[in-house]
Amino acid sequence: MSKYTQLIRMLKSMDGKSYKAYKDIRGEYKHEQGFMLFIDHVQGDPFASPSKVTVQIPLAMLNINEDMNENPRRKLALEDFMLRKFAKLLKQYSKNLGTGGSGRFSTDVPGQEIIFRSNSVVKSDYIQLRFYMGLPAFGRRINGKGAVFMFNEAIPSIVRELALTKTDVRELWEHIYVVENAYAIRKYLEEHGYVAFVADGSLLPRESGVSDKPLVSGIPFQSPESLRITIPVPHGESVSGMAIKKGITLITGGGFHGKSTLLSAIAKGIFYHIPGDGREYVVTTYDTLRVRAEDGRKVEKVDISMFINGLPGGKDTVHFSTDNASGSTSQAASIIEAIQAGAKLLLMDEDTCATNFMVRDYRMQRLIPKKYEPITPLIDRIQELYDKFGVSTIMVVGGLGDFLDIADTVIVMEYYEPYDFTDKARQIVKEYPSQRIKEEVPPAKEPLKRFWISKSLSVSKPKVKVPSLDKVIYGKEEITFYGYDMFNTYSQLQFIGGLMQAIGNGKFGTLVDPLELKDILKKVWDEGLWDEILSHIGLKKAYSFAAVRHLDLAVVINRYRRLKASE
Repeated sequence: MSKYTQLIRMLKSMDGKSYKAYKDIRGEYKHEQGFMLFIDHVQGDPFASPSKVTVQIPLAMLNINEDMNENPRRKLALEDFMLRKFAKLLKQYSKNLGTGGSGRFSTDVPGQEIIFRSNSVVKSDYIQLRFYMGLPAFGRRINGKGAVFMFNEAIPSIVRELALTKTDVRELWEHIYVVENAYAIRKYLEEHGYVAFVADGSLLPRESGVSDKPLVSGIPFQSPESLRITIPVPHGESVSGMAIKKGITLITGGGFHGKSTLLSAIAKGIFYHIPGDGREYVVTTYDTLRVRAEDGRKVEKVDISMFINGLPGGKDTVHFSTDNASGSTSQAASIIEAIQAGAKLLLMDEDTCATNFMVRDYRMQRLIPKKYEPITPLIDRIQELYDKFGVSTIMVVGGLGDFLDIADTVIVMEYYEPYDFTDKARQIVKEYPSQRIKEEVPPAKEPLKRFWISKSLSVSKPKVKVPSLDKVIYGKEEITFYGYDMFNTYSQLQFIGGLMQAIGNGKFGTLVDPLELKDILKKVWDEGLWDEILSHIGLKKAYSFAAVRHLDLAVVINRYRRLKASE
């Protein structure tokens, strides 16, 4: 008698028993179809968090061949495609079988982006799919018949229906081709001095503020001829579109003409996108970070002296700390933290920046002499960010015309269509020179090195809750990062919580440099090497983790109010 058959008999015998009897089913079971079932966690109550289960299926059972899994990009596309199909089947077989979540199947469902996730992992000859089950009960008594249905009918049926049909195979290859083409575009950008690319025909607007699906009635993107390049890709015809070079780029135009939509699409260009998303070939350099002003945020020993010096009362800005940053100090700190974490492209929108940090116009310079103004505005440092630190900037501006003096490229959006106004902007600068005087400030220096003190992230109960995509509760501390729109799933924030736990436990050493985590996290981001990473940092098998970059981790940790840092 197989162990799976024994499991079914055990469930039948449990009918009507106390719910706690379910704990005896924890273990691994091989089904006669050839798949393995691992019951990793059994809930203690029908109202508690559901049980955690993994199904391991040989790839041959699913009609998956070696070509579909021959490199990390194909592995990513395959895992994503199979997870989407699996999630649909779980929903289809979910039933109400009693109290609480009885009879429900669920898993972390992908959105518009394709990203490595720990609940779908492909190996050389099998795939592991992790999911949740609400073990059925009436009150706190086991519903044995319902449990038999879930394990003996639903799960085997789901596994059978996961096998790829001819239509599935065609759609899977589309998935693979989109990922491989976008990867080729990113490599081309890196090799030719570009930081972002928006393909002709891309559909950038989204359905709404709460839906990331494409707006079907949106206007397809068409590059200005002067900014258009054509990039060869491995599948299909070459892709043409607008390429943005390293340096300083301004996106401007009238209100509601698509400036912020373009910037948001560029921000999400760090991800691969599913076929039909409209942003499949909007591609941005890996080391991209969104920066804004954040009144009230935590800042811990950040060298903001490049931007702010000589504060009243002699407050230190070389080792600047505060629990309640102003708009200007918060934005200065965010830029320095980005540099220290290795960012190579900063994205900013004038609407979410501190005006006094961005520029001091001529009249304010006349009214308030420099000796009374501790802020060196970004306009007087932005060129140095690129020349000295290799950090490019793409910025949306609507009223800060002084930035035209230092822009390498000026893109104007008119009714959601882009135009290259670089030459016109330069002509305007000549005809209408700014009266503003560049501030006389010393050259920017490399910010002082800064390390996280691991023990400051250690908590007695490192429980992680993710109420929204701009908030994490780690232990008892709420960490907020409002306006940071480069997370696309709660699972990324769950992973960050796990990483914070690992750092707090000393898995990365006593002092941690965020940049040193880059190579480690790229193994997950680029290759999906979950087993290697999770074992290295001491985390258990993860059911709802998704890949993050070292930059994303730094954004969250730097806003943790118990963080302590050291130079």
